[in-house]
Amino acid sequence: MDPRAAIPAIVEGPREEVGERVARFVIGVLENDQARATVMAIVRAATSEPEAAQMVRERLMQELWGPLARALEVDDAGLRVALVGSQVIGLVLARYVVGVEPLASQPPDSVASMIAPTLQRYLVEELLANG
Repeated sequence: MDPRAAIPAIVEGPREEVGERVARFVIGVLENDQARATVMAIVRAATSEPEAAQMVRERLMQELWGPLARALEVDDAGLRVALVGSQVIGLVLARYVVGVEPLASQPPDSVASMIAPTLQRYLVEELLANG
């Protein structure tokens, strides 16, 4: 799947629902057996090989998170997409790689609904920062 193809569908629609659309996109990818296997292999490689981690960062920024941030036209776009990426990688590790319960056995729609508010805040709401 070409992640760039998902950007218009994620950005279109009410801004106050973009976190929900991103969450549904992510969970949709991760619930597809073939896509999940690919994502898990990439995350595993990135956690153990610095070169693989660099490739993952570059590809995600070029093909998904960077275009998404530009399309949303938000301040601190780089920070925002890094936060979204951290949430997604944490979800992949906890739910799909390690199998942390009860997260691992939650219905996909429930997981999407639970992470959507956090993604919404990261993407378009005010970020609180010290200093």
